[in-house]
Amino acid sequence: AEAIVRNSHFHHNAGGGIVDVYPEAKVRYENCLIEADTWRGGVEFHKGEFEMHDCVIRANSKAAISVAKGAKVRLVGCQFIGTEDGDSRGLSLAADSRLKIENCSFSVFTSGLSAILTKGTKLDLENARFSKSSYLQVTVKRFAEDTSSPFQPMVSFENLQFPDGAFIIRSMTQDPANQGWKVREQHFSSNEMAEFVAALENS
Repeated sequence: AEAIVRNSHFHHNAGGGIVDVYPEAKVRYENCLIEADTWRGGVEFHKGEFEMHDCVIRANSKAAISVAKGAKVRLVGCQFIGTEDGDSRGLSLAADSRLKIENCSFSVFTSGLSAILTKGTKLDLENARFSKSSYLQVTVKRFAEDTSSPFQPMVSFENLQFPDGAFIIRSMTQDPANQGWKVREQHFSSNEMAEFVAALENS
């Protein structure tokens, strides 16, 4: 089944503006406004296939958009705008999900991007601009069963723009012997974008 949601306004909801949880359907949102939603944030996508085109997501609590485990999401021509108050995230990407961003902007967030990359995660940013955000953070997470074979995160950054913040890469590797986690963190300034991308692609 497929559905199109067009020219709609979601606002002032306590449980999130859009929480889409139906894996049986493919849903496309066009020219929608999602704003002023409290507690859970603006948009949540779970275990389905979703697209958003020319939408504005602004002034929501927590994450403007969250992509949960198992979801496949494409964002095209969307604007994500946070608030000056509190700890906010523009984009939150869970493990084992797939996300493609094309020609989108993210501004006024503590964390413009918070992503967890596992063996099944794919992140593709094309012409994405982040501004007025403190940092972008990517966590590369290897479970014990992944350590015996090559592990290459599926990431692609084409014309990523982030002029005024920092990049953070957290590498988490599970120890096969005791199941504990070894954590390593790298920091890059905004003018070290090439170094950040190279480190992520080879992490």
